[in-house]
Amino acid sequence: MEKHDVEFLGSLLSEKPEAVEQAITEGTLSEKIKALNLMKQDEVEKLKTNLTNQVKENHISELVESAKAGEIDKALYGVIKGAATERTERNLAKEYGITEYSGINDLVSKAISKNKGQTDDTQIQELNQKILDLQGVNVKLVSETKDAVTAAEKKANDKILQRDKRDLVNGVPFDFSDVEQANLEKISGQRRQIVESVFDSRYSLVFEGDKTVVKDKEGNLIKNPATLEPITPSDVMNLIPVELGIKVKSSESGGQGGKSSAGKGDARFNDVAEFNQYCSDKGILSTGPEGIAIWAKRKPQ
Repeated sequence: MEKHDVEFLGSLLSEKPEAVEQAITEGTLSEKIKALNLMKQDEVEKLKTNLTNQVKENHISELVESAKAGEIDKALYGVIKGAATERTERNLAKEYGITEYSGINDLVSKAISKNKGQTDDTQIQELNQKILDLQGVNVKLVSETKDAVTAAEKKANDKILQRDKRDLVNGVPFDFSDVEQANLEKISGQRRQIVESVFDSRYSLVFEGDKTVVKDKEGNLIKNPATLEPITPSDVMNLIPVELGIKVKSSESGGQGGKSSAGKGDARFNDVAEFNQYCSDKGILSTGPEGIAIWAKRKPQ
């Protein structure tokens, strides 16, 4: 048997080429192939047909449930609304004998003009009522669509912000040098949960333009008290464990070589100038994560 045939059968049977050759020699190759229970061509076609029908049925069911919940896709909603409006226009045009019109407003105007002056104004009254009903339906459809789009956008944004917050928590450089290896996973989870809970109780991640920022519960942007510049979400998150007395590593060298926050001075600064001088003497960026952490811990009371 050709080498490429042996290799193909080997990949099909999950066997090495030499095992396939041995099976050919021993006459057991056909038994191995039968054991795979390979489907015949007509069985494959039936499976494809059944899967296609199943997918269609499930998709239609999902669309129906979405429509009931007011979560219709914008593109699909436009098609449904257009079809409903067109059907209404055809019925009104047929009822009042109008053959040419451009849109629902023109059709209604021509129907009213055509019935003016009749002694029996029942038709006009009925038409006016239909107009009011149709306008009410359109207003409702527009409102429901707007609400559905707004809700969908909020849901998507919330998912993105929740993911970003989780990344921020996981990025906090906790110092686990005092934790035994056996307890590392447990302690790590506990500290991250504490920091995330404190963040949620104080702040909210929000989109502002194309940026993600942190605001307090009153909606105020969190700023660096020394420069009044917005503090990045990661700096706000990294500041929390420092305030809680949870050890973290500084960003000086990062990773395992980072310096622990434990044992730093606790004396409060008299003012911003003293804080800036301290950072300058220590070679610390006052607006960086470590500088912000020091200011939060030692700022004037």
